[in-house]
Amino acid sequence: MDTASSQIGVKEIFGSKHNPFILDYHATTGGFKNDETPWCSSFVNWTFKQNDIKGTNSAMAMSWKSWGQNLGKTPAYGSVAVFSYGGGKGHVGFVAGQNASGKLIILGGNQSDQVKYSAFGTSQISRFVYPKGHTPNYTLPKMSINGNTSFKSTR
Repeated sequence: MDTASSQIGVKEIFGSKHNPFILDYHATTGGFKNDETPWCSSFVNWTFKQNDIKGTNSAMAMSWKSWGQNLGKTPAYGSVAVFSYGGGKGHVGFVAGQNASGKLIILGGNQSDQVKYSAFGTSQISRFVYPKGHTPNYTLPKMSINGNTSFKSTR
């Protein structure tokens, strides 16, 4: 989680220029040349690569459904939350904690066009996955991040 949180604030540059950090994330999944291509999965892959963990190497969020240990519907600290919005569309990010109203705090890329913490309900999370060979910690820190993030903010 330290690697992912070190990237908080990285955001898209609108127009013809592109954020080199986001292009680095994309380099782990096929090398897209702009920061407007959805990049949540690229961010997760990049984060794992920095920690010598093999990701999916795919820019598709739904590629994470069959990766690692399937934790089902039980979140663990640092697990990858796999959101399914239908039609092959989705979002991925790291479980960072939970707020007082029970929403999960997800640290992810391409959340309102940047790396940030966002509060999500769990209704569209299809599963949580965790790296094979690592032991999940099911104790989630309490965090004071509120709001309700939607599909629109992950596009």
